[in-house]
Amino acid sequence: MTFWQENYHFIKDVYDMRHQKMLEWMENVEKAISRIMADKVYTSAEFKRERDNFHALCKDLYREEVKKWLQQMLEILMAERAKEERKEQISKLDGLIERHENLVPNVNQTQIKVDLYW
Repeated sequence: MTFWQENYHFIKDVYDMRHQKMLEWMENVEKAISRIMADKVYTSAEFKRERDNFHALCKDLYREEVKKWLQQMLEILMAERAKEERKEQISKLDGLIERHENLVPNVNQTQIKVDLYW
């Protein structure tokens, strides 16, 4: 048995955890954008708190290394798996990457608006 076969479940758990963390991060960014762009009048302190939260979430916006790592691990993990399982996992990862790529322009526009509002 190879290293990957012997440790499949552990590596799969790490992969799933990183996949889930990226998904949660994107959801948090979307929530931060909705709070900033809400039709609410913020006090200076409230807006500063929202702005700081948004900027903290967006500091690692591009996350190319995470996407690359997820793709590489998925290729390794699915090398000897059934075709259906491979397709399912690849489509989940493609959906995650597509969602991230669609999120980037929205975040960039929001960053500009936040700076203008501040």
